[in-house]
Amino acid sequence: MILYKAGLLDEWERFWEQIPGQAYRMDYTPAIVSIQKEIEIPSIQLLSEAFAKDLIRLNAKHKSSENIIELNDKLDRYITRFSIYTDEEILEKAKNELEELISCFYSFEFALQSSSNEK
Repeated sequence: MILYKAGLLDEWERFWEQIPGQAYRMDYTPAIVSIQKEIEIPSIQLLSEAFAKDLIRLNAKHKSSENIIELNDKLDRYITRFSIYTDEEILEKAKNELEELISCFYSFEFALQSSSNEK
């Protein structure tokens, strides 16, 4: 979700296409892999820390880890949709639903805006 919101999900997937044996395939992943193109992830530590801060706040509010597990499952489903679907209507609906789902991630949104302003 962090990479998606930072606009780097496609670049992340292209990066991993260079790696043999990824995505649970049954082929062999060599010990050393030649990388043709690195991925630049600006402020990933700042974004991750802000996201974690929001998760901690949400977990304390709900007093149950079940809420965080359910949230993780939902976020994973949305990111999967962005990776496999091409229909613009489906993607727009998923984007709007994701925005609503993470609307209370105030620290993350602030960090995202801050990192965008640095570019």
